Amino acid sequence: MRSVIDARASGTASNIHGHDGVLNLLYTAAQADRLAHAYVLVGPPHVGKMTLAVHLAQLVNCEAPTPGPCLTCNQCKRIASGHHADVQITGLPTTEEGALGTQIRIEQVRELRKQASLRPYEGRTRVFIIQDSELLTNEAANSLLKYLEEPPPNVLLALLASDEDALLPTVLSRCQLLALRPMPFASLQDVLTDSYGAPEEQAALISRLSGGCPGWAISAVQDESVLDARLTTLDEQINLAEADLATRFRFAASLGSAFYRDRPRVRGILALCQSWWMDLALCAAGAPDQIVNIHRIEQVEAQSQLVGVSAAHGFIKHVARARDLLDRNVTPRLALEWLMLKMPSAGMRAA
Repeated sequence: MRSVIDARASGTASNIHGHDGVLNLLYTAAQADRLAHAYVLVGPPHVGKMTLAVHLAQLVNCEAPTPGPCLTCNQCKRIASGHHADVQITGLPTTEEGALGTQIRIEQVRELRKQASLRPYEGRTRVFIIQDSELLTNEAANSLLKYLEEPPPNVLLALLASDEDALLPTVLSRCQLLALRPMPFASLQDVLTDSYGAPEEQAALISRLSGGCPGWAISAVQDESVLDARLTTLDEQINLAEADLATRFRFAASLGSAFYRDRPRVRGILALCQSWWMDLALCAAGAPDQIVNIHRIEQVEAQSQLVGVSAAHGFIKHVARARDLLDRNVTPRLALEWLMLKMPSAGMRAA
């Protein structure tokens, strides 16, 4: 039996990689007029949540009678360009100083509910996308719950989150969950070489470094500075594992200060830290072929011998705890200093 994706017009979803199962589900539901009124798209950063949410907005507003959005009609093009009046994206607010806020406020959800009560202006369906929905305040989440209990007609809501457990359970229970998984490295490597012209060796490295997340991988192929920035940050993590406590505390102070200006960047640094220590754990356990940062194999092998499996696994849990504390608005510097105290020493100096 052919899938809906196999039957779709050529070119549909050409910018979505690794989520054929989710697309099949959505296309089938759309053909049967059984799309949910609200979806939660869950997956790691850069796995394609926003791309899929925009594609969903095109699906419910496309003018062509194809199984999926045609991507060429006026509705599809305006949504892709970000100029469609019926598609709105809500995320972390910007402070007066120009920095990102730390939570999505109730005022933003109230405005969303107000807009959702209006009839579509230029399409068939109004679509509201909430980025980082796990960062809704309790008040904002409860206000959103009232919307979900009595959703207006011709409105679709897409909540994007990295961690479904951080969402209010009552909110989660009123949405359909779509889990977006990272791609196998080999499959992503083929996408980078075949669709984006990356040399095979570069594609192999970037597919691993991305953790199977196509958004970051494609950006790294198209913009060398993306990969350079990651390599610089990773080298900082490698050096930090060998540093003394004073150096680690200076790092905590710097990162804690940056948290107020650019929360996503700090979360990304901690995710990279987790990735490095997972590599140490894998190598110490005798599985070096499974590591992500293959281009730093010599440092992985050296540090893993000093740290060991148990200590590496323990610190991975501490990084996860620190990320949770930051999401709960614990003072960033205190949370990060606590993390530095928990970091095992992978160098000859005392930590």
